[in-house]
Amino acid sequence: MTDDHRTGDLQWEINVPLATNRLVLRQLGLILVIPAAIVALLLFTLGVIDNDPAEMRAAGLVFLLVAGIFIVLLAFTILLVFSNRMRMTFTLDEAGVHSLVVDQRAKVGRILAMLLGFLTLNPTLAGAGLLAQANRGRSTPWADVRKIELMEKDRTIVLRGKRLVLDAIFCNEENFADVLGFVRARLKG
Repeated sequence: MTDDHRTGDLQWEINVPLATNRLVLRQLGLILVIPAAIVALLLFTLGVIDNDPAEMRAAGLVFLLVAGIFIVLLAFTILLVFSNRMRMTFTLDEAGVHSLVVDQRAKVGRILAMLLGFLTLNPTLAGAGLLAQANRGRSTPWADVRKIELMEKDRTIVLRGKRLVLDAIFCNEENFADVLGFVRARLKG
């Protein structure tokens, strides 16, 4: 971590654990469950409309199948492609929190997703790559932060707006207290 004494900014680079951080797992869980639940709900609704119990059971099986496939693909990607780590940089200044994914594997993954999506005419895959590219860096102004959630065991500070998670600050053991103090000082007003 660097502390620019002239400006008071904090900056550091960290390997964020993907499969062992509770916040990352919670967010990934939402990403997995919501699409699978939507598909299952649609099929279940069709079964109710058709008054067909077999269709309703099939909806449950589709949910489990889709969620299972997503989990296997996600585990493969996290463990084998990213080795359970994503390299990021964080900068905290008077304006807010700035985070950037600097991991080269993520860059290659984004490009491959976009290319494969375009080549196979798969808009979902191309869109995922484009979204990942657009979301590789983010800035969260202090004025948007309403409260923080501490995950001390994971050394993570979650920045929340009125209802949603705006950003997460991943810290290491050495800088967690300093970063938390910096964040709290900016949110007192």
